[in-house]
Amino acid sequence: MASSRKLLLTLFTSTTCSLCSEAKRSLLEIRKVNQARCQKYVFDIPVLYINDKFVMQHRIDQPRLLELLKGASKST
Repeated sequence: MASSRKLLLTLFTSTTCSLCSEAKRSLLEIRKVNQARCQKYVFDIPVLYINDKFVMQHRIDQPRLLELLKGASKST
């Protein structure tokens, strides 16, 4: 993910569209992957990722986070 904002995906479909059914299945698979990641950390929250990369958990180290955010914004 290139942005730290939450993304909203809207998929327009019809009941007679086979490509729509395939697209829905693909999105559900991605959702399952994210749910699995949540289960991985169920007892170790909070967990912070930047651009889909683990950066820290439990306590937020503000100076380190600011450093990571500066680096992430330069690379996007």
